[in-house]
Amino acid sequence: MSTLNAIRCSPLAAAVEGADASRAQGAALSMTTQALQQDEVIEFAASALGEEVAAVLKGRVDIVAAGEHYVLSAGEAILIPPFEARRYQCLEANCVLYRVVGDAAATTAATENQR
Repeated sequence: MSTLNAIRCSPLAAAVEGADASRAQGAALSMTTQALQQDEVIEFAASALGEEVAAVLKGRVDIVAAGEHYVLSAGEAILIPPFEARRYQCLEANCVLYRVVGDAAATTAATENQR
């Protein structure tokens, strides 16, 4: 590591839940893999959600986020800005959705602590 550059990366501790490791939670980031059945819906209010990357691993998923509507198929992903509500609905018999969500408040606090 160069001594001329300030440290810009911080490792975050994570706790992995469940035997299938379908959820990991860190100080500023969480990851989930969610299996959905046809017509099953999951929704999240805008509140403290940070930026999110969601990828469809299996099936087709109807997504409404940031006032926009998308239908994504396996292999496609979306980047959702922070503080926006999001809704996912499985359109096929089985869907698998991979989500990585930043905690906007924790990320801001970590950045300010490094200064």
